[in-house]
Amino acid sequence: MDTAKRLELVERLKSLGLPSPERPSPLVTLEEFLIGNDDYGSIGCNLTPMLGPQFFFEKLKFIRSQPSVQDVLVEVIEVEEEDPTMWPFADRVYVFTDRTPEDVAHWTVSLQPDAIEKGFVNGKPYTAPELKPGYNATASGGTDDKLPCCVNCVSAAKSLRGESPSSPALFGFAVALGPSWGFPDNRIS
Repeated sequence: MDTAKRLELVERLKSLGLPSPERPSPLVTLEEFLIGNDDYGSIGCNLTPMLGPQFFFEKLKFIRSQPSVQDVLVEVIEVEEEDPTMWPFADRVYVFTDRTPEDVAHWTVSLQPDAIEKGFVNGKPYTAPELKPGYNATASGGTDDKLPCCVNCVSAAKSLRGESPSSPALFGFAVALGPSWGFPDNRIS
């Protein structure tokens, strides 16, 4: 883990307003969330096998590169400021596109998200980008009623880092993504 990048992300999240049930969670770029991140517990931690943040980065960059996509941003829902071994946690990404939620579902079918929803799930963050005409925010990821991340994901991530998995922190809900992030070689149409 790049501790300087983690600290930079935590400071950025503090400036945006740390995640809180009283307001929409902050959005950050793929680069802010994923560069320097090797914490398997930070995203998709319920997958078997766990794929790792850099795998997510490559696939989400591919989606973002499509002509009909304005951007892809990560919604951070938990930050363990005092634990420098834990990267902030995300369970949802937003795809800003002029395509339908069904199209986004098609693009991410191999990811097997447990929800594809149009609009901002927890309210529009003040940091949300100004959308191009005809574009919408489409959420892909976890929902609060499925797959609690809790002890198993934190324990698994700590074990992968060679740390003791005892007494992990409870930090939210995992995105339900499938074991394969495969995409066809051609671009999304």
